[in-house]
Amino acid sequence: MNVEKLRAKLLCIRSVAHLSNSTRTDEDTPMVEASENPETHPDATYAKREMHSAVRAAMNGLSQNEQKVLLLYYTGEKKMREIGGILGVNESRISQIHKRAIQRIGTLLRAQGITSAESF
Repeated sequence: MNVEKLRAKLLCIRSVAHLSNSTRTDEDTPMVEASENPETHPDATYAKREMHSAVRAAMNGLSQNEQKVLLLYYTGEKKMREIGGILGVNESRISQIHKRAIQRIGTLLRAQGITSAESF
């Protein structure tokens, strides 16, 4: 898995919406009909959740600094320079940590048999 594919997956994961309780009218009523949009189909939602879970589990195998860099970059939408300021290192070092973290997540996901988003 190359860095760009993993970056795209992480961005996709960030956009995963959790099903809202408002989709149920009461305890006995089934979920509202599935949308015809393939992105919101229950199978796609489940696959996104599974991918999110797999990436989170892989992230647990990273160092604290690697986790911070990825979370700030992908969910905090911080720039490398900003992350460097937060962690007290220069932008170049953040870029190195980011690259290593992405490579390690790829390795950890492949070890779980996940080679692409289509694995789900």
